Amino acid sequence: MKIRKYIASLLNSKQPVPETKSQEEQKIFPDGLKVLHKCDDALVDICFVHGLAAFLPSRLERARILTYGYDAHVVRLSVASTNRLIDHATNLLHDLADDRASSKASSRPVIFVAHSIGGIVCKRSLLLSRHNRDPHIRTIFDSTKGIIFMGTPHTGTWMADWAKIPADALGIVKSTNKSLLEILQTDSQLLENIQADFLFMVGDLPDDRQFRVACFFEELPLSTFGLVVTKSSATFAGYNPISIHANHHDMVKFKSTEENGFKRVLGQLTRWIDEIRLTHQASEPFSTIPFSRDENFVGRGTVMAEIESIFEKAAPTHHTRVALVGIGGIGKSQIAIEYAHRMQERDPNLSVHWVYASNTARFEQAYRELADRLDLPGRLDPTADIFQVVFRWLSDAKNGKWLIVLDNADDDDIFFQTAGKRNLLTLSPRAQIAPLSSRRAIDSSEEYHRHAQ
Repeated sequence: MKIRKYIASLLNSKQPVPETKSQEEQKIFPDGLKVLHKCDDALVDICFVHGLAAFLPSRLERARILTYGYDAHVVRLSVASTNRLIDHATNLLHDLADDRASSKASSRPVIFVAHSIGGIVCKRSLLLSRHNRDPHIRTIFDSTKGIIFMGTPHTGTWMADWAKIPADALGIVKSTNKSLLEILQTDSQLLENIQADFLFMVGDLPDDRQFRVACFFEELPLSTFGLVVTKSSATFAGYNPISIHANHHDMVKFKSTEENGFKRVLGQLTRWIDEIRLTHQASEPFSTIPFSRDENFVGRGTVMAEIESIFEKAAPTHHTRVALVGIGGIGKSQIAIEYAHRMQERDPNLSVHWVYASNTARFEQAYRELADRLDLPGRLDPTADIFQVVFRWLSDAKNGKWLIVLDNADDDDIFFQTAGKRNLLTLSPRAQIAPLSSRRAIDSSEEYHRHAQ
């Protein structure tokens, strides 16, 4: 009897199946949500749905790693779970939302990595979350930034060559979850509906809300059975298919960080986390002003007014530079500190970066420190031009408005004679650069002497 008829008999059977007393029956299937790697300053949660996460914690900075387990066996030696797909999807939603709420991280971005049927559970969970009446549950959809599908049968092909598999190959089966088995039949209408709804949901998202999708498929067959999920079933139009040189069972069980499959999955996660990090930085402006505001700051009204006038009159498509000049101790830094604080009061979305620039070496060091504070990708590459690393970030309008204060900038060569550094002065149409120099532009000494008299 072919496997098609055998599965049909399982679905149609109304007779109870006797349980067996075996070692397999004593095994407890992983159930519920477990935190595999804690991270106190996590930028993202990565949730593995019915899959393993070996090696990843050490490779992913600022990521909290979780795994969600459920009885995914549609057929097994002892007793299979009777939970339906919607039950697993609902449990995942509630468990994950509750865990994140208890960690005060309900709005933290989340990425799912789902293996096999776990991908179907994940899609169903997001569909349930999207328009849920409970805002607590809707946070899962709102926070989702990406999904990696690993051998998920989107179109329901279960055992690609299943018609050739003899029924006795599953002869050890003693219990069956008929609900899950039904959706895994080729061309299952429920599975097709879930996929259609999922694609519509993704396509309906605005550009600034899109989340990433990656589809991995298995290259190798299971011995005797062949491919479990074909490439055409594991992937779908609009997203690049990525292969794993393993069978369906082993495609999420990496033995080494040097395996190409591991590198490919890690590469997707790393790129997505970098995007989340940059978005996070852009959405949370910060200041590196090294001095607190002087509450007793008085005078200098003419200088402050002139600085503000120059910045305000600047065309929105051009950056603006203002230089404060004067002998040491004249109060240039105090003027810049006061101006920076006033600017932040007027525009809470403005970031202020204070850069020491007394010489080329100190200037480069300051930019490395700035790159570290911004956690910019590429900053740790010893061959990278740190000025270009920062330049790219400052040039991107999505990172918001910023003011750079160049302190003690006496050497013109640092800024104007070296090509790479000259480019740094033309970073963004919304950039404002205020060098504190002893040599040119607004002279603060005249007003200083007037107030001193």
